[in-house]
Amino acid sequence: MNKIKIAAAIITLLCIAAFAQEKGTFTDPRDKKKYKTVKIGGFTWMAENLSFNAKGSQCPGEEKRITPCWGGKPGDKPGKCVDIECTDWAEDGDFNSWCTKYKKLPAKQIQDLDKELKATCAISGRRYDAETASKACPAGWHLPSYKAWDILLEMAGGIRSNPGKKLTATSAGGTDELGFAALPDNSHWWFFNKDGGYSDFKIEGEGVYGNRGNEDKFVRCAQGKSTDDVLAAIAAAEKAEVEKAVGKQFNPKIIYGSMTDARDKITYKTAKIGEQNWLAENLNYNANGSKCFKDKDYICKRDGRLYDWATAKTACPAGWHLPTDGEWDALMKTVGGDHEASGAKLKAAKGWSGDGNGTDEFGFSALPAGSGEGNSYYSNGAWWWSASEMSGSGIYRNIALPEKNKDGFIRSRTAKSFLYSVRCLEGEAPKEAPAAAQPAQKPASQPQPPPANANENCSITFPKKSCVSMPAGSCKMAGGKVVDKCP
Repeated sequence: MNKIKIAAAIITLLCIAAFAQEKGTFTDPRDKKKYKTVKIGGFTWMAENLSFNAKGSQCPGEEKRITPCWGGKPGDKPGKCVDIECTDWAEDGDFNSWCTKYKKLPAKQIQDLDKELKATCAISGRRYDAETASKACPAGWHLPSYKAWDILLEMAGGIRSNPGKKLTATSAGGTDELGFAALPDNSHWWFFNKDGGYSDFKIEGEGVYGNRGNEDKFVRCAQGKSTDDVLAAIAAAEKAEVEKAVGKQFNPKIIYGSMTDARDKITYKTAKIGEQNWLAENLNYNANGSKCFKDKDYICKRDGRLYDWATAKTACPAGWHLPTDGEWDALMKTVGGDHEASGAKLKAAKGWSGDGNGTDEFGFSALPAGSGEGNSYYSNGAWWWSASEMSGSGIYRNIALPEKNKDGFIRSRTAKSFLYSVRCLEGEAPKEAPAAAQPAQKPASQPQPPPANANENCSITFPKKSCVSMPAGSCKMAGGKVVDKCP
């Protein structure tokens, strides 16, 4: 997934189940105009352009009814004539032209033009200059800021992924996946700039671009007093939702054990799975360099902390350790071996989006705690470190969100600087042979499957079958051997 580099506090407000798309309507009390609305990323947007007849605004095409013309008397300067038919034009030496002889259009033709403009405006909305646009939205709505548009574009896949098609109405050839229903000729909007001025976004084909000139533009209003107020409300709702969910992921049919970390007195549930005794929740020890997802302490209470590989290696309390690759394999073998089935069995029965909840048959109770890189965070499933090392990089495990890899439990490589969760395993860490030398891998900009040349590093053995198809970039297995990489 491509991403815009925006403030982490904004980029990580996106994938909350409570902020799913919701459609509705709103009637502007000023002129009784009824608008379709849609909730995207926590913001309720008008799903059509504003058409309030504010002073100075105009319908597309209205400018064509205005003609520069000369009054005809000595000393007159060219002015503006409305609804005329010009019969004679004049030019000055600077290539300016104006009408010197004209006649008023018949009343019937003017009425027809009025009807045409009204019909156009009903579909397209009106155009506004920046100052008018800043005050044009009805009470309880506002001209969105850059932050609101940034979230909208991120929800559509990010500005680098050409989100225009996803925001364009199906009647205009788009997919309109978010319900924004933009129309190609009317998709040039003002927004309040983070620096205090006004800028714009425009859809051109599948792309979205900014800063396209000073001409009048359309307005899409967002509900709320301001973008910052909406973001504050989103954050408050998210906090309440997370705090309510703390501890609710555990399977009530499982008899859990417990372990109290002597360093900070945090007590964890534990789960005996086969011969292994695992923490049944992610580690939440505040080691130097570890972080809470989105830098929010309340998220740590539910999901544990995120660690880089070096920190993860030493984060577990005395008597516990970061599992090796072989120990992760043993867990998979115990719960069923097959990479798809094992993922579902280890996922919590609640807490995942859509139909992504698992059966949590062994009390592992995995939640989609996400991952991080520097100051950016990604709501892309559950990711844990392995203590094993390969090619100078740590090995990570992933249970991906269902829309990505179904219930698959996959392994790949990543740079040690990424931030992932830790599940501690009781006992002393087993000794491993030194990592084999492998070609250097350039760190990815975000968590992703291994490159095509990484197939030789796949070592999971699956039950014999014709082929096990894993997520893109992973391996195809047959009889326990790598036969090909997935497309």
